[in-house]
Amino acid sequence: MTSLKVRTGIVWVLLCGTIVLAAPSGADASAVYVASSASNRVSSFAIGATGALTPIACDLIANCQTGNAPVGVAIDPSGRRLYATNSNGASVSAFNIGAAGGLSPITCDPATSCHIGTAPIGIAVDPSGNHVFTTALVGNSVRVSSIGADGALTPVVCDPTTICHTGSTPYGLAVDPSGQHLYVVNRGDNTMSVFTIGTSGVLAPVPCLPAANCQTGTTPTGVAIEPSGHYLYVTNQGSASVSVFAIGDGGTISPVACNPLTSCKTGTNPQPLAIDPSGTHVFVDNPASVSVFTIGAGGVLSPVTCDPLTICKTSGGGKGIAVDPAGGHVYVSSFTANDVTAFSIGVGGVLAPIVCAVPTNCQTGNGSDIFSLAISPDRGPAASFSAVPGTAGSVSQFDASSSVSPDYPVASYSWDFGDGQTLASSVPAVTHTYATVGAYTATLSLVDQAGCSTAIVFTGQTASCNGSAKAHATQTVTIAAPSTGGGGGGGGGGASAAAVSKLSFVHSSFSVKGAAKKKARHTYGAKVRYTLSRAAGVTFTVSLQSKGRKVVHGKKTTCDRVTRKNRKRHSCTRTTVLKGHISQTGRAGSNTFTFSGRFNGKPLAVGHYRLIATPAPTAGAALAKPASAAFSIVR
Repeated sequence: MTSLKVRTGIVWVLLCGTIVLAAPSGADASAVYVASSASNRVSSFAIGATGALTPIACDLIANCQTGNAPVGVAIDPSGRRLYATNSNGASVSAFNIGAAGGLSPITCDPATSCHIGTAPIGIAVDPSGNHVFTTALVGNSVRVSSIGADGALTPVVCDPTTICHTGSTPYGLAVDPSGQHLYVVNRGDNTMSVFTIGTSGVLAPVPCLPAANCQTGTTPTGVAIEPSGHYLYVTNQGSASVSVFAIGDGGTISPVACNPLTSCKTGTNPQPLAIDPSGTHVFVDNPASVSVFTIGAGGVLSPVTCDPLTICKTSGGGKGIAVDPAGGHVYVSSFTANDVTAFSIGVGGVLAPIVCAVPTNCQTGNGSDIFSLAISPDRGPAASFSAVPGTAGSVSQFDASSSVSPDYPVASYSWDFGDGQTLASSVPAVTHTYATVGAYTATLSLVDQAGCSTAIVFTGQTASCNGSAKAHATQTVTIAAPSTGGGGGGGGGGASAAAVSKLSFVHSSFSVKGAAKKKARHTYGAKVRYTLSRAAGVTFTVSLQSKGRKVVHGKKTTCDRVTRKNRKRHSCTRTTVLKGHISQTGRAGSNTFTFSGRFNGKPLAVGHYRLIATPAPTAGAALAKPASAAFSIVR
């Protein structure tokens, strides 16, 4: 089924496997996904407002079934797809994440396209969502797969005996926030392997000079990178410590002094670790407790006191740990108890246990052998606003109610009105007075309650915040001179044009029959609401927003469609006005009509659009300014 949605608007470390906190596309709430090795499946949990968990049932057993002995789990930055390494099956299982957080398998041949080497353990999806990286425990190599439009994988050629060769027994791995470098910890020889990542996912080894720069503690297992990309942290299972490295030019690393007996000391047998989205704390999963550290200047760690026998106690046999996108909760998996332990994070990184309302709510079932945790992205806010310009010296109205923030409510609406004046607001509707006549570029920037805005937040395996330019929106606001009241041009004595002060969709989504060449089972109508300052006819047109590339033609720069020749140029948004229109007659005040998603007799295809409302001209008055609202046709 195809839906029309109005768009008006991990930190996690992968070791032997993964739980992933997900905010899947279209999901009602964030969810935790657990790789259950003994039962060859992925178990799912919904996350409540307090951080407590509730199981999500699989619609069909096969929908949650993986290959043999799943260990690692990762989610792409869009939150739409999940990937799990099958340690005894030499493959990756791929899933779509549905509207309620449920899974459905993506066809991927485990013998060819999803084959990733013997005993795959670690897994990471890069910040662009274009590639999956895995470690092959047997054969000492890293494998690379490209992600197709349907989520299926295709191997990227890389010789496992030379280019993609690692040290002995590679385990955890992390991609840096820029997506340009890959780091692998090697348990067998206590080292790290470093690679550069090419545009097509192809790897190239980065030598360690001197070799001691890539030396870890004993039996390194987990690896994470703080969000600025300047410092890297590794857990050492054998020496019960954390190693700290500075990341330099070209992805090279050098050790940062940290005493393994004091400031970098963990509990016994630490395995995974996680860094919060703000980059201020490191959380390490020991078999029965959590160790907490504050990240100081220069990446240096200092321990945060937390009693491992009471406050920081877990169920035991820890294999994974993750921090949610808002940095408010920590989740720890238990290999021995087959459950998940939850903590709230207080000031200074201090933890407090969250008790499961029902004990079974945190359990995956007997003999499931669950593994480590990860948090899927906060998908980030998308900005959109309408503007009703006043004349110079009078009030202009701005309304960002059409903005969308799918995972966390918008916390801040930051306005730049283009005349040197700015305003930060916690509510979507504001006013501003322009002093002089002119055309001004008004800009809206959004930040949600998890702090997600325009920048992606990434610490190694899965994005925490999938921020992008969509959190910005701009419009040109034209301010005219005040009316002199002289009238003329057909009379009207200073008549004013009808103005659309608000344009929005009443319902957030509906299906379009036949859109994107897929027939829907039902056709739903979505209402459009618009407010007129006076009775008038209104013409509605539709424009398509698509990706383009900035191309210079002589002295003029245009936004051209993407071609093989210009694909590496700066991106831009192309606007194409579609043929046809919808005519309505509205009264003064609020009006509605049903928009079916069909335009000019045809269903709109998948894509991003704007609905533009233009009132009919009024004799003797300046032309009315159009208003618009953004929407998307999505599968």
